[in-house]
Amino acid sequence: MFKSLSASELEEAKKIIALNKFSDADILQAESETVRQFLKFYQITRDQ
Repeated sequence: MFKSLSASELEEAKKIIALNKFSDADILQAESETVRQFLKFYQITRDQ
C-alpha cells in the first residue's frame, strides 16, 4: 500500500502513524484523500 502514495503523501502518513492516532477525527485531518484511505487500514474496528 505504501507504493500507492506519492512522496509527500507518504511523509504525511508516516507523521500520523508515528503519533499512533487513528481515530476518524485524526484521519480526517490528513490533507490527502489517498492518505485518509490509507490510514483507514490501520484503524482497529471494535464490535459494539
